[in-house]
Amino acid sequence: MKKNGILTLLFAFIPGAGQMYQGYMKRGVSLLLGFFVIIAVAGFLMLGPLAFFTPVVWLYAFFDSYNLRRQIAQGTAPEDAYLFGLSDMDSRQMTALLQKRHSVVGWALVIVGLYLLYDMVMNRLGWFFGDWLY
Repeated sequence: MKKNGILTLLFAFIPGAGQMYQGYMKRGVSLLLGFFVIIAVAGFLMLGPLAFFTPVVWLYAFFDSYNLRRQIAQGTAPEDAYLFGLSDMDSRQMTALLQKRHSVVGWALVIVGLYLLYDMVMNRLGWFFGDWLY
């Protein structure tokens, strides 16, 4: 069934909603969660630069909804699946994947922790010594 073009445009402005409107629930939920997880992590850890990835996810979701519309009209649309290949993994495969990538995840967490420690120390020292320290 062909979807309304105006509604597709309106739903495309919300990451994942355009995909859900066209019946791609798994893909839409993946994009929606990705968008809001970036915002939540950036806000919770006070990592403002991480929020610069939200426009990337938003633009991908926007143009992907129109690409899906075109593929559906041509009859070449792929089947609905979660992004990043997570739909065909079970818990054992996910555990094996995380064990292979544990050092990368560990180093990323160490870097985030060092940045947060640096930011906290500089805020405390800046208050104590004044602006000349910065």
